Amino acid sequence: MSVAEYLNRVVQTHATGVATEHSYRAALEFLFASIEPDVQAVNEPKAVRVGRPDFVFVRNDEITVGHCEAKDVGLPVSPRAMNESNRAQFKRYARALPNLIYTNCLDFHFYKHGELVREISIADLVMGID
Repeated sequence: MSVAEYLNRVVQTHATGVATEHSYRAALEFLFASIEPDVQAVNEPKAVRVGRPDFVFVRNDEITVGHCEAKDVGLPVSPRAMNESNRAQFKRYARALPNLIYTNCLDFHFYKHGELVREISIADLVMGID
């Protein structure tokens, strides 16, 4: 799946007007699967000691290589802009999970051992998704 195809799925879901953060996970799962075929993105995995991130990335059905927490489209993924509850969750995950993606389906923040290593924005939410 290309980024354009992924974004089209996000736009279609958002346009329904009834989507929640869970509604976008199918699109995310397809996007993750297209990036690295040897790594499976598992939606709603079992809890880990610090909580239950939305995705776990597993190689060869046994080796955890990362996690992803997906927020609703439009919610901030920068810790400075998060509400108190999301900031507390982020801090727990960033401290404990060595490879972490935080996303609102449009902005992707990549953390390694709690340090931000990359930010990518693929669209903006302005009167819809542009």
